[in-house]
Amino acid sequence: MPGFDDSRIYFGAWCSTGSAPGKYCCLNAENGTTMWERSSSNSHGYHWAGAVVIGDYLVYDDEGGNLISVDKLTGATIEDRNVTALLGIPISSIRSSVSHSAESDRVLLTVQDGYVCALGFNADDGTFDNGDKWAAKFSDRSTSTPAVCGGKIYVGSGAYMGAPAGTAAIV
Repeated sequence: MPGFDDSRIYFGAWCSTGSAPGKYCCLNAENGTTMWERSSSNSHGYHWAGAVVIGDYLVYDDEGGNLISVDKLTGATIEDRNVTALLGIPISSIRSSVSHSAESDRVLLTVQDGYVCALGFNADDGTFDNGDKWAAKFSDRSTSTPAVCGGKIYVGSGAYMGAPAGTAAIV
């Protein structure tokens, strides 16, 4: 799901292997002009990678397993972190939108390998808090965007290429 904030729409484009890298874009919602765009640092780009706006920053993930924070007005990189290196979990890809818990000041995402992940976020400077992180395995596969309500995180999974039938989990 594209992010939206103050007449700006944010979204990513995925490209198949061997083609040009995907791009993350910001468009003016009133006239459709491109405000900024960024090429992906991996070979695919952004598959179902919706963003969340947190103050002056935009946070999104990419197919290559990275979590990225940028200035929402310019697209300038604030921080780009590899989720495998950061959390120590195996990741084949990330195909979910990022969500935010204002209650805990964390960004949340799922990885295709069935983990839900959380990482602290500093809304004052757009950086991630490496000391506030966790991941929990809840399924074999997921592309679900975590939803937060009442201090709980809700995620889902589905049957995909031989994975067991879908489940829902509350973390």
